[in-house]
Order: sequence, then structure tokens, then C-alpha cells
Amino acid sequence: WEFCFAIRYAGDVIASYVAFIVVFAITAMSLFGSTDINQEEKTVDSFDSITRSFITAFVYISTSENYDAVVAETFVERDIPTMIIVNAMAVCLIFVILGLFTFIPMIIHRFEESFNKTRDRKGEEAKYTKSESLIAAFIMLDMDGNLEIDRDEFQQLV
Repeated sequence: WEFCFAIRYAGDVIASYVAFIVVFAITAMSLFGSTDINQEEKTVDSFDSITRSFITAFVYISTSENYDAVVAETFVERDIPTMIIVNAMAVCLIFVILGLFTFIPMIIHRFEESFNKTRDRKGEEAKYTKSESLIAAFIMLDMDGNLEIDRDEFQQLV
């Protein structure tokens, strides 16, 4: 259950990360997607359809893998001016940097905070349980109920 609480605690950051990936998938689909609808060889890591674009954007932003297969290969196939290529690569780089160095650390931080809160809460519960145990032991040892353990009560314990 602790993992579910951590997911709920990090929900706002995860939701904004998913929205960021959707925006990047749509942007990348317009920049790097193929305009040839009847293309025979469609690879899995491409921006040709919205589902493939979403999956590729998630992998690309989370790990920055597949750059050669996804981005660089797109410009080799087409006759595109150099300035557009530079701008498209800059946009892609900005998205990757924001994803890798902003959103991923924010999500990790939220999970760490959730873990620390859970650990602190369990530590407090353990202290409370120990205190209750000591009070119960004292009550059991105090046979006459005078709130003191005298020598006779202690000898009965031993």
C-alpha cells in the first residue's frame, strides 16, 4: 500500500510529466513524422502515428535513447533546409533536457519524500507501541495499585 500512497503523493508531478510527454509527442509527430502514409517499412520507434509517437516520446524523454533512429534519420531521408533541421533538433534537445533533468528528478524527489514520511510515521508508531508496552508492564508489576513497585512486587517478578 505504501507504493500506492507514494503514487498518489507524486500524482501532480506524474500528471504534468504525462502532459509534457503528450505535448512532445504531438510536437515530434509534426516535426519528425513521416508524411508518406503508405510507407512500407514502419519502425516501432517512430513518430508516424500518435500511439507510436507517444511511446517513442516517453522512451526518448525518459532515457534519451534512440536519437539516431528517431531524429537524425528523419532528416537524412528528406530534403529539408539546414535552419529547420537545427531548430527542430534544438526543440527536441530542450524537451529531452527538461524531461531528464527536471521532471525525472522531481518524481524521484516526491517518492523520496513519501518514503521518508512513511518511515517517520512507522518510527513514531514504534515509539508509541514501546511506551504502551512499558506502561502495561508497570501496571502488571504494581500488584497493590499504589503506582510504585516495591521490593515484594519486584521479588515476585524474579
